[in-house]
Amino acid sequence: MFEIILWIILFFICFFILLTSSDWLIKAGTNIGAILKLPPIIIGILFVAISSNIAGLTISVLSKLKGFSDIGIYAIFGSLIFNTLFVIIAIGLLKRKYELQVKHSLNLLFLTFSTFLFVFFIVDLKYTQFESIISVLLLICYSIFVWFKKEKSEKISSSENQINVINFIVFVICFISIYFSANYLITTIFKFSEISNLNINIISLTVVSIGLLIPEFLLIISAIKRDEIDLAISTIISSNIIKTLGILSITRFFGPIIFQETIFFIVPFYLISIILFGVIINLKKINYFHSIFAILIYLAFLFGLIYL
Repeated sequence: MFEIILWIILFFICFFILLTSSDWLIKAGTNIGAILKLPPIIIGILFVAISSNIAGLTISVLSKLKGFSDIGIYAIFGSLIFNTLFVIIAIGLLKRKYELQVKHSLNLLFLTFSTFLFVFFIVDLKYTQFESIISVLLLICYSIFVWFKKEKSEKISSSENQINVINFIVFVICFISIYFSANYLITTIFKFSEISNLNINIISLTVVSIGLLIPEFLLIISAIKRDEIDLAISTIISSNIIKTLGILSITRFFGPIIFQETIFFIVPFYLISIILFGVIINLKKINYFHSIFAILIYLAFLFGLIYL
């Protein structure tokens, strides 16, 4: 009993350090975007979405190197499902009814295409090196497309250059902190699963996946309260594209990835959440009933995990 409590305490300490570092990383990225005078939507795509996925990428790569690749795989899928449904739930509950001001058609089209392509890649329960290279190339193309959409930045004063240096230092420190905290977090997850006899995949799909998104959630809720709904939407779209095309693809460079058959339960919920998200965003209207429907989908997903 004492051993379980000890590993739980270590788990939360590592998680707290990981989330704090990730939160500061997102803030530093947002500040850099503001200094460069980029539009809010571009900040959401280039800085917030990328910064918020660093922790997930670190856990995915380190878990693969440690021989616990399932932790990274299921944490990513859990994050994708919850991430997509959460923004609908948050906007619907906080705003009741909202009409989007910006068209997200191209970004949404890329998200849908990358999602179905990724599902096609893993339907044989394997993710090959060739498939991972294609995914990375697509992510690079998307990044270039987003970059050329940005507005021309104005000249940066010397004081802004100083702030840039500070933010760069924060970036480096956060990267180091994320690496070590993620490293120990993987060990605590494995030990806790071993001692408590809990399925390590269930822990990854729920506690780890949701926990990794907390800094991003706080930013999205803050954006929604400030009526910057389109920033929240663009952040979710870009974050999911990075998760789908980037994280597992980079992890694949460190060794083969083999999926378990339980992925056939998870993937349908992922596709349903993406389709629901796409339909609602295309309608450019989000209301209270959409959020209730999203909640029901996620509850069905959690209920199904019990029988995995």
